[in-house]
Amino acid sequence: MAEGATARRIWRCRVPSPCAAETDASLASAPGQAAGEAAGAVASPPGPAAGAALDQDTDWLAEELPLTIFVNGQEMLTTLCSPGLLEELVLGLLFDEGFISSLAEVQSLRVERRKGAAYAQIAEPAAQLATQLAGRRLLTSGCGQRSPFYAVGDASLPALQWQGTVLAGPLLAVLRSWQTGQSLWHLTGGVHGAALATPAGRILAQAEDIGRHNAVDKISGLCLRRGWEPPGQAGPVLLVTGRISSEMVRKAARARIPVVVSRSAATSLAVDLAEALGVTLAGFARGGRMNIYSHPERMAVAGSGQGPGQGFESDRNGSRNR
Repeated sequence: MAEGATARRIWRCRVPSPCAAETDASLASAPGQAAGEAAGAVASPPGPAAGAALDQDTDWLAEELPLTIFVNGQEMLTTLCSPGLLEELVLGLLFDEGFISSLAEVQSLRVERRKGAAYAQIAEPAAQLATQLAGRRLLTSGCGQRSPFYAVGDASLPALQWQGTVLAGPLLAVLRSWQTGQSLWHLTGGVHGAALATPAGRILAQAEDIGRHNAVDKISGLCLRRGWEPPGQAGPVLLVTGRISSEMVRKAARARIPVVVSRSAATSLAVDLAEALGVTLAGFARGGRMNIYSHPERMAVAGSGQGPGQGFESDRNGSRNR
């Protein structure tokens, strides 16, 4: 069994599609009449479909763990997460939310899974920490009970000046193979994924979690464990499977990761923030294409003879489609 999954009894419901006779009857009905309904007749409620069945079976579900994080003895937040890489989750959260800037600032960290609690002691003075904890909670589009310490002032992070390029072809290929190879997602279909990659698409670190923000925090925690400070120093591309919202862009900028690519959509504030913070933001990366919403000059079309930012056509909505 993969960590983070549990087997449960389920009932599979199978309802066959309408038979050919019902389809033919609907085509023969007069305009505005349902199949088999004469003018002036009262329609009868549909009966049970022939051949419908409920079969008992076993399926794998993603585990969901409430984890309350205490920093220097003060409750920071409660997040709903997958039970793997919990220490990395806490470390990444502390880094991505600006409580620490390196692993050296963490004096101790203890996770008690059975209690659903994590205790971190960091070098920051308690008074300064209390100021950070107070008055900064804002309900965001994050998952579960978690309230990231997002503030409009976070947009004052220095803009990324990365001058490299990313190869679109290999990146799309690795994104496809990476997600299908995620063990917990493949088993349950109920988790998000995040990965740090090189410009050519080589995966350096990866994580899964029921929360898309948690998966990104786990990547930052893994990088800190490996001495990659900031994470963007090791790999400039963050791959994610979920929606890209503004706080995801902020996390990438904080980690100095200049390129964020997702199989899903981006929000308007995410695009605005990415433009301001120097982050190349791409969504709907699937099927040999992607939409690039900001800083397209970093994306090169491999094998086309075209340089960075070329080979993309702006659609009528302003996004860029390959």
